Amino acid sequence: MIGTFDALHAGHWYFLGKAKCLGESLVVFLARDEFVRTFKGKIPKHKEKQRLARLRASGLADCVYLSDPIPGSYDLLLKVKPDLVCLGYDQDSLGESLRSWLESRQMQIQLMKIGFFHPVTVS
Repeated sequence: MIGTFDALHAGHWYFLGKAKCLGESLVVFLARDEFVRTFKGKIPKHKEKQRLARLRASGLADCVYLSDPIPGSYDLLLKVKPDLVCLGYDQDSLGESLRSWLESRQMQIQLMKIGFFHPVTVS
């Protein structure tokens, strides 16, 4: 999975928990600052090294890497070779970019969207 994880909130905990249940281990590629600027049109509040340290310390993922330094490159997938990549409900442009990259390399990796987090409210 690839994400910014600028501030770890309940939606991230939900997303990472759902993704972890889908496989043997959860590997997260943390989006680099330049990647976030390219795909979201803004820079993250926290620098990539801060976000990396926070996500690793959370224990939510088995392994966390910084994503490839070039936006639109997913070469880390060649090393990790996952069966499945989970995307957030709002990662349409990332999904399109990733699908195109996979097709150009004739790689068969399943992409799955994880739905929106709906907090439970108690009346």
